[in-house]
Amino acid sequence: MIKKILLTFFVTLVLGGGASANDINQLNKKLLEIETKFDVCLNTKDKLVCEDVIFENPILEILGNERFGQLLSSSDCAIGTKCGATNARILSKTMKVTNLVMDLD
Repeated sequence: MIKKILLTFFVTLVLGGGASANDINQLNKKLLEIETKFDVCLNTKDKLVCEDVIFENPILEILGNERFGQLLSSSDCAIGTKCGATNARILSKTMKVTNLVMDLD
């Protein structure tokens, strides 16, 4: 009986951890997609492309997703993680894109 309980606990723990790893992988993928949009703007310096990125505000896709929002504020996306690094780069690129659009006016 104890073996069954331990086995059930272990399986639940493994499957639960897998779901969390999948969530953070999906978040990382989405953050990289958003970063690419900023990169296109910064590489082309095309005012229309840059304005589209700003007005689209792609980070809302992350903040509007309850699970992603929770992950952003968790240790899974803290400083020193892949997620945290991508998030920091996006913040920096957001400021660069905003400045670029204002300079292009």
